[in-house]
Amino acid sequence: MINNNDNWSELAGLAQKGDKSAYSSLLKSLIPYIGNFLAGKLNNADAIEDITQEVLVSVHKSLHTYSPDLKFKPWLISIINFRKADYLRRYYRKRRNVEVGLENIEFQKQYVTKTEYA
Repeated sequence: MINNNDNWSELAGLAQKGDKSAYSSLLKSLIPYIGNFLAGKLNNADAIEDITQEVLVSVHKSLHTYSPDLKFKPWLISIINFRKADYLRRYYRKRRNVEVGLENIEFQKQYVTKTEYA
Protein backbone atom coordinates (compact mmCIF):
# COMPACT_ATOMS: atom_id res chain seq x y z
CA MET A 1 0.00 0.00 0.00
CA ILE A 2 1.06 3.58 -0.69
CA ASN A 3 2.69 5.11 2.37
CA ASN A 4 4.14 8.59 1.89
CA ASN A 5 2.84 12.12 2.01
CA ASP A 6 3.05 12.49 -1.77
CA ASN A 7 0.08 10.16 -1.93
CA TRP A 8 -2.08 11.47 0.91
CA SER A 9 -4.69 12.69 -1.58
CA GLU A 10 -4.90 9.24 -3.13
CA LEU A 11 -5.07 7.51 0.26
CA ALA A 12 -7.78 9.92 1.43
CA GLY A 13 -9.82 9.27 -1.71
CA LEU A 14 -9.54 5.52 -1.25
CA ALA A 15 -10.41 5.83 2.44
CA GLN A 16 -13.52 7.82 1.53
CA LYS A 17 -14.57 4.88 -0.64
CA GLY A 18 -14.20 2.50 2.31
CA ASP A 19 -10.67 1.16 1.81
CA LYS A 20 -9.67 0.39 5.41
CA SER A 21 -6.06 -0.32 4.50
CA ALA A 22 -5.73 3.08 2.81
CA TYR A 23 -7.38 4.74 5.82
CA SER A 24 -4.95 3.06 8.21
CA SER A 25 -1.96 3.94 6.02
CA LEU A 26 -3.13 7.54 5.79
CA LEU A 27 -3.45 8.01 9.55
CA LYS A 28 -0.16 6.25 10.29
CA SER A 29 1.70 8.38 7.76
CA LEU A 30 0.21 11.60 9.17
CA ILE A 31 1.52 11.07 12.71
CA PRO A 32 5.20 11.90 12.10
CA TYR A 33 4.32 14.82 9.83
CA ILE A 34 1.95 16.37 12.38
CA GLY A 35 4.49 15.90 15.18
CA ASN A 36 7.30 17.49 13.17
CA PHE A 37 5.07 20.35 12.06
CA LEU A 38 4.11 21.11 15.67
CA ALA A 39 7.65 20.62 17.00
CA GLY A 40 8.71 23.67 15.03
CA LYS A 41 6.06 25.74 16.80
CA LEU A 42 5.76 24.29 20.31
CA ASN A 43 8.36 23.27 22.85
CA ASN A 44 6.27 20.80 24.84
CA ALA A 45 6.28 17.11 23.89
CA ASP A 46 3.06 16.41 25.81
CA ALA A 47 1.27 19.25 24.01
CA ILE A 48 2.52 17.98 20.65
CA GLU A 49 1.24 14.49 21.41
CA ASP A 50 -2.14 15.81 22.61
CA ILE A 51 -2.60 18.03 19.57
CA THR A 52 -1.51 15.23 17.24
CA GLN A 53 -4.26 13.01 18.68
CA GLU A 54 -6.81 15.81 18.31
CA VAL A 55 -5.75 16.33 14.69
CA LEU A 56 -6.16 12.62 13.94
CA VAL A 57 -9.65 12.67 15.44
CA SER A 58 -10.50 15.75 13.38
CA VAL A 59 -9.18 14.10 10.20
CA HIS A 60 -11.33 11.06 10.99
CA LYS A 61 -14.45 13.13 11.62
CA SER A 62 -14.03 15.46 8.64
CA LEU A 63 -12.46 13.20 6.01
CA HIS A 64 -15.76 13.21 4.13
CA THR A 65 -15.30 16.97 3.53
CA TYR A 66 -11.95 16.53 1.77
CA SER A 67 -11.91 16.66 -2.02
CA PRO A 68 -9.35 14.19 -3.44
CA ASP A 69 -8.95 16.50 -6.45
CA LEU A 70 -7.20 19.01 -4.18
CA LYS A 71 -3.89 18.79 -2.39
CA PHE A 72 -4.17 17.12 0.99
CA LYS A 73 -1.40 18.96 2.83
CA PRO A 74 -3.09 22.43 2.92
CA TRP A 75 -6.28 20.79 4.19
CA LEU A 76 -4.30 18.97 6.89
CA ILE A 77 -2.31 22.07 7.88
CA SER A 78 -5.51 24.03 8.41
CA ILE A 79 -6.75 21.30 10.76
CA ILE A 80 -3.41 21.29 12.60
CA ASN A 81 -3.52 25.07 13.05
CA PHE A 82 -7.12 25.00 14.31
CA ARG A 83 -6.36 22.22 16.82
CA LYS A 84 -3.18 24.01 17.97
CA ALA A 85 -5.14 27.23 18.52
CA ASP A 86 -7.84 25.33 20.45
CA TYR A 87 -5.20 23.67 22.62
CA LEU A 88 -3.43 26.96 23.38
CA ARG A 89 -6.74 28.66 24.22
CA ARG A 90 -7.54 25.90 26.72
CA TYR A 91 -3.99 26.00 28.11
CA TYR A 92 -4.03 29.73 28.77
CA ARG A 93 -7.57 29.65 30.12
CA LYS A 94 -6.46 27.02 32.68
CA ARG A 95 -3.56 29.21 33.76
CA ARG A 96 -6.07 31.94 34.54
CA ASN A 97 -3.75 34.72 33.54
CA VAL A 98 -5.22 37.73 35.27
CA GLU A 99 -3.71 41.16 35.43
CA VAL A 100 -3.79 42.72 38.87
CA GLY A 101 -3.20 46.39 39.47
CA LEU A 102 -0.57 47.45 42.00
CA GLU A 103 -3.26 49.31 43.94
CA ASN A 104 -4.82 45.96 44.92
CA ILE A 105 -4.28 45.68 48.70
CA GLU A 106 -4.28 41.86 48.74
CA PHE A 107 -1.70 41.79 45.96
CA GLN A 108 0.49 44.22 47.86
CA LYS A 109 0.28 42.21 51.07
CA GLN A 110 1.30 39.03 49.30
CA TYR A 111 3.88 40.21 46.75
CA VAL A 112 5.19 43.69 47.56
CA THR A 113 7.91 43.78 50.19
CA LYS A 114 7.78 47.50 50.98
CA THR A 115 4.41 49.20 50.60
CA GLU A 116 5.29 52.60 52.11
CA TYR A 117 7.09 55.09 49.97
CA ALA A 118 9.86 57.29 51.42
